[in-house]
Amino acid sequence: MAVPVARKIPAYYKRVRRIPPEAVETRPEWTRSDVIGLAKMGCSFCHGYGLLPVLRGAEAPCRCVFRAIFRICHARYRECEVMAAHTNGVGLERAGGPSGYRLYSRKRQEYTADFALVAHRSLALKEYDLFRLHFLGRDEWRACCCALGVDRGTFFHRVYSITEQLGRIFAELRPYPLYPVATYFAGVVQSAAEALPLEADVEEAFAPSIHRTVAHHAR
Repeated sequence: MAVPVARKIPAYYKRVRRIPPEAVETRPEWTRSDVIGLAKMGCSFCHGYGLLPVLRGAEAPCRCVFRAIFRICHARYRECEVMAAHTNGVGLERAGGPSGYRLYSRKRQEYTADFALVAHRSLALKEYDLFRLHFLGRDEWRACCCALGVDRGTFFHRVYSITEQLGRIFAELRPYPLYPVATYFAGVVQSAAEALPLEADVEEAFAPSIHRTVAHHAR
């Protein structure tokens, strides 16, 4: 009698992420086409596949995908900062809904403000201090370690955590996500009926940081 041979399972399918079912339901559905150009081929979790299985719901993006999203958004932020001296003209955008009204905007200035404000509301106080010095102030890791009083390992561990967290928020933020960048600068304005609510994880990340920020400025 032939003995059945156990089927070999890829390593990345053994690392199943535990995500609450309510969080999976509120997040947008990710497909292979969304992450194929963002996944890192040398990633030890997804091995370039870009998606990881979860206990409940569809597959979820790997951490390397969210870090790639953050790098794209940060690159556009730096580009807007460099071009800040050359103020762009005011654009006229068309809003959705039955009224079809139009509004004025300056996309480069709005993107830099949204990039910094979303990070300020989402990150903890220690994480935002690192974000402000390294990503907004462009300080190298040695100067940041001296200013924050941390070692090199702790610094890069926080950097990986910040880029993953903000990459997810930039992509899943509603109604106007910062990624894809081309969609943000396309000038499409949604009506109140079309706007989607914020995800549960984004709302939970916003609320505590607001109280910390108020307490910090009150000192």
